[in-house]
Amino acid sequence: MTSSGTAADPLLQPINQMLMSVGQAPVQDLSDPNPDIDIAKKTLTQCSDEIQAEGWSFNKEYHVLMSLDDTGRILVPTNMLQVSLGERIANNINFRAVIRKDVALDTNDLYLYDMVNHTFIWKEAMYCTVLWKFEWVELPKPIQMYVNARACKLFATRTVGDPAVIGGLQQQEDFCKTYALEFDTQQYSHSIFGYEEEGNFYTSYQPYQALRRS
Repeated sequence: MTSSGTAADPLLQPINQMLMSVGQAPVQDLSDPNPDIDIAKKTLTQCSDEIQAEGWSFNKEYHVLMSLDDTGRILVPTNMLQVSLGERIANNINFRAVIRKDVALDTNDLYLYDMVNHTFIWKEAMYCTVLWKFEWVELPKPIQMYVNARACKLFATRTVGDPAVIGGLQQQEDFCKTYALEFDTQQYSHSIFGYEEEGNFYTSYQPYQALRRS
């Protein structure tokens, strides 16, 4: 999350909500000298990342084709929170991917690492399930409310530490979480089997996937 420090800044409203949650006056501009503004910004970003990392209908995308670069590696963009190989792609059962930094390269970039074959080098592009990270203005309104409510509580914990204030903000967070979950369940046709991604979404029992003990 970035801010321009102008009155039109999209973060102005959520930051002011956080300031008012601890009894401070709202500001007209995020360049205001109030030192708590920087704490509020960092807290809002932290809460947004944490909540988006839970995985929601708006940021979880299936069957994303991730291509190889010139070296045969698969670069993970900075706006991807999590990446896993698509479960319903037959070829993917031969691999297991995690995100890692390749220490052999002089870069801070992250790549997919194959834990089965112990290599960063892939032979072909892979279809993955991705959790995307979105900026504040891109978040659905119910998710914005949930993020802001959690950020208000955490901000109050860090700045005033009043149990009565924190308790009231916890109730607001619980309400907003319920609202966000209700929004999320309306995006797909959920059932006891999960929700329909594309066609048949029920996976029956498969003995080779059972718990294996050594």
